[in-house]
Amino acid sequence: VRTEKAELIRVLAPLQGQYILTVDLDAVRDRLHDLPWIRHASLRRLLPETILVELEEYEPAAIWRAEEGLRLIDRHGAIVPVTDLAPWRNLPVIAGSGAPQQVAALFDLLAPFPDIARRMTGAAWVGGRRWNLLLDNRLEVRLPEQEPAAALRQLARAQAQSRILDRAIDAIDLRAREWMAIRPIRSDSRSSGRRAA
Repeated sequence: VRTEKAELIRVLAPLQGQYILTVDLDAVRDRLHDLPWIRHASLRRLLPETILVELEEYEPAAIWRAEEGLRLIDRHGAIVPVTDLAPWRNLPVIAGSGAPQQVAALFDLLAPFPDIARRMTGAAWVGGRRWNLLLDNRLEVRLPEQEPAAALRQLARAQAQSRILDRAIDAIDLRAREWMAIRPIRSDSRSSGRRAA
C-alpha cells in the first residue's frame, strides 16, 4: 500500500534469471526490511521457477514525542523509519518514557469506547503506570493505574447522560473510584478551585 513499486522492483529484479535454488532468501529479506514501510517480509520458493514474497507494512497509529524529536509509530509501538510526518499530523501524539511499548494496550483499552477514542488527540504515559488522555486538544482525562476500563465506562456514562466532554472543562480526574473531579476552564481568577461531580 505504501511501499513504492519502484523500490520493490529495485530489490527483486536482480533475482530474475537466477537459478532458484541458489537465491539467498535471507539476503533478499534483509534488503526488503531496509525499505522504510516494510515491517515484515517472508519469502519462499515455489518450484520450479517462482519465489513468493509476502509483505507486511507498518500501519501508522500515533506520533511519539521522543527525546530526539517526533517519531511515527505503529499500533505495536514500533518506530516507522520515515522522516516526513506531515501526512500523519492528525494522529494522536503520545509522550512519556516507555509510551510506545504501552500504546497497543492503550488502543485495546479505548476500543470499547469509540466516541472517546475518536476524540483522543494525545496521551501521556505517566510514571510508567497509567495514562493521561488529551481529548479534542483541550481536555485532559487522568485515568487510574488500576481498572482504567471502569473509569472509561464511568466517563462514557457521564457523556451519554450530560455531554460532559462538550462542556467548558479542561480536566477530569478519574483516579478515585468513588468520584470524578472536574476542573472547569478558568474564565477569571475567582474560578481557581475544583468541584466534584
